Amino acid sequence: MGTNPEILCCICGALISSNQARMCVNCLKTRVDITEGVQKQMVIHSCRDCQRWYRNPGWLVANLESMDLLSLCLKKIKGLQKVKLVNARFLYSEEHSRHLRIECTVQKEVFGSVILQQSFVCEAHIQNMQCEQCTRVSAKDTWNALVQLRQPVEHKRTIFLLEQLILKHRAHQQCSNIKDDNNGLDFFFQNRSHGQRFVDFVEKSVPCRLNTSKRLISADANNNTYNYKYTYCLHLPPICRDDLVVLPSSLAHNKGHINPIVVCKKIGKDLHFVDPQTGNCCSVSATEYFRHNFHSVANNKQFVEYTVLETEIISQTSNQKGQIADVTLMRTLDLGRVDTQFIVRSHLGALLHAGDLVLGYEICSSNFAEEDMAALGRGGHMPEILLVKKVYALQPGRRIWKLETLPKEMNDNSRRSDAREQHEYELFMREVESSRALRKHLNLYKDPQAILEMQEREARGEVGDSAGEGLDPNPEAVDLAELLDGLQIDDPGTDLPDDADYSEPYSDPTAPPPCSAE
Repeated sequence: MGTNPEILCCICGALISSNQARMCVNCLKTRVDITEGVQKQMVIHSCRDCQRWYRNPGWLVANLESMDLLSLCLKKIKGLQKVKLVNARFLYSEEHSRHLRIECTVQKEVFGSVILQQSFVCEAHIQNMQCEQCTRVSAKDTWNALVQLRQPVEHKRTIFLLEQLILKHRAHQQCSNIKDDNNGLDFFFQNRSHGQRFVDFVEKSVPCRLNTSKRLISADANNNTYNYKYTYCLHLPPICRDDLVVLPSSLAHNKGHINPIVVCKKIGKDLHFVDPQTGNCCSVSATEYFRHNFHSVANNKQFVEYTVLETEIISQTSNQKGQIADVTLMRTLDLGRVDTQFIVRSHLGALLHAGDLVLGYEICSSNFAEEDMAALGRGGHMPEILLVKKVYALQPGRRIWKLETLPKEMNDNSRRSDAREQHEYELFMREVESSRALRKHLNLYKDPQAILEMQEREARGEVGDSAGEGLDPNPEAVDLAELLDGLQIDDPGTDLPDDADYSEPYSDPTAPPPCSAE
């Protein structure tokens, strides 16, 4: 077949290949506008508080010049469906100009079989609005569901643990406000379904008992509609990690005749206990706990520090993960003053050596309430001392990690002082850095300033003074590889790299090539 004959353009007389329009590309562009009927200016709405973008019927979370925002703008351009979109990208505009400039490249068939390509710029003016959620937050007492977490204990270590679980799973995203209470936290939600979803998360995370109530706010008898405010109160057991507990006789019998005098070693969906003399373990579910409803008889404030003099291994524990030993020890405060020694059977035989420090409960000299003494008596033989955990040397210098915290408001009737709150949080931080099993469920973030100071000390060959000279280093100390990079966590669907190139965010590979000027 022969090639297309060359003809002269009917407008300018230029020599071109034959086409049905009988015109060159330049003349086609001057006489035919394929963007006619396509909107060049539009308005998009953004919430001034949460910085979300309105997309009927909801709101979209998107960063400036992101793919999601570009898609939203393209859908708002009227008449764009009349042409074929080939490419679209954001053009530079001043950050505070409240305008977005989008360059669109489109194609359209004209004069039968001639494909013409053309680019145009569409300007989007940003207008402020306020979404329904932010409107409710701005007003007072507009919540629809309230979730109360309560644990009547002297410290808040379990609440701190639950706070970290909430942050890791982003369970508080739909929460409009959080208030700190003496014995827990209050979470406010705008929708009842969001509050119920949060309650389900807490019930799967820690043992608790749910009480619900509702209060009538308004009613319309003509339309048969009622407006209620719902309150969900989650009661957590008043037992924390390392607390001394005496199990009821019937419960101890159901758990394989375990010794009733146990120590809480872990709190998850169930309560996990260990017999500090034999190493036997058991778990108590939320249903079992609230059926018997027992409490702790001592907590970590009653710890006594002992110095190990000698250990004699007796046998393996039932789970073959530890060793039972007879430990000879003295009170650390009595060293050099009183030669009073104790021989205690403990499940920490694999960890304790001569010279180590260990924490435990001294039952023989402690003052307990009458009902607690009766409970200890029901536990059979009452030991003089129960050893709970070994003391390790603290890492020198500042911690190279930190934890995220919930944006809480202090309650007006809060009776906790800042110093007490900081002390309780410090105890929780020490638990986190001494337990790798606990850290598996939490998000720990790098502290760049502390890491820089540590690297400078290592470069100078300096070794920081650790608390507890002569103690063993903790084998489960926090490693730099466990830490996440930062506290800036984007919402799902908007996790875009900072160095992403959006110069050509949309390109249609199936688009035919435009006509060329030959």
